Amino acid sequence: MRPFQLDLLFLCFFLFSQELGLQKRGCCLVLGYMAKDKFRRMNEGQVYSFSQQPQDQVVVSGQPVTLLCAIPEYDGFVLWIKDGLALGVGRDLSSYPQYLVVGNHLSGEHHLKILRAELQDDAVYECQAIQAAIRSRPARLTVLGSRKRPHLSKSHCHHLSVS
Repeated sequence: MRPFQLDLLFLCFFLFSQELGLQKRGCCLVLGYMAKDKFRRMNEGQVYSFSQQPQDQVVVSGQPVTLLCAIPEYDGFVLWIKDGLALGVGRDLSSYPQYLVVGNHLSGEHHLKILRAELQDDAVYECQAIQAAIRSRPARLTVLGSRKRPHLSKSHCHHLSVS
């Protein structure tokens, strides 16, 4: 099987795993294992490591935040994992429009940008390089409730007198 065919097969299985009744995480692990052999043959002896890993962060709800992930010279698939579940393959996070994978892919940058952090984004994240079989340290993103000032308005009070 040619390298691009295996990549396409991996992507199709991932995208259609739910329709096939498979869990995405299990699908990724199996296909990642298959793809790892192909990747090792193409890059015999190459050892990859993170130059940047996500760090624990605190963000106010509604603000943007970026979790860093950089693996120099790595050109395989990268997965962002949120609380143990894959968000998408590579730069395709179309199921989560509030998330983007940003950075220079050719330089090995696969940073996760959350456009407007919400309370449901409060989770543990990690970056995984599938073919290199490495994963970043887990990073806790804590999202604080918005800091809106309370708004007081005049209200009409009615006084009742009882005789």
